[in-house]
Amino acid sequence: MLYRMGYDRVEGFLAGGMLSWHKAARESQHYATVDGRELCKLLGGWQELWILDVRSEHEVQQLAIPGAHHIPLNWLPERIEEVPRDRVVYIVCGTGVRSTTAASLLQRAGSNDLTVVLGRLAGRNAAGCPTKAK
Repeated sequence: MLYRMGYDRVEGFLAGGMLSWHKAARESQHYATVDGRELCKLLGGWQELWILDVRSEHEVQQLAIPGAHHIPLNWLPERIEEVPRDRVVYIVCGTGVRSTTAASLLQRAGSNDLTVVLGRLAGRNAAGCPTKAK
């Protein structure tokens, strides 16, 4: 299942998932979120957004977000310095799972202004969000 989500270098996993983490009273973080429609509205606004696309190369070839910075999740630890720390970073993947993992990696590296985009890219495309098929 992890491989299907784009994780191709799995070194371990959390037995029992996040439920077991919370039952053990361990700390967890949360991030600001927007859905695809909210992101589309922001893209049409006056401000220039910094969008990090953590999907695989294959996914981006099928449907790209113009102006997004593409760093597949599995390469983010090696390329983390490419992501700015002085502005809001909107993190996009296929569903929100990989983008949440990316937010965790970025936060650990010192980024604080992170927004996870939830929802599927197909939904954003259907809503008229600027995307382009390659």
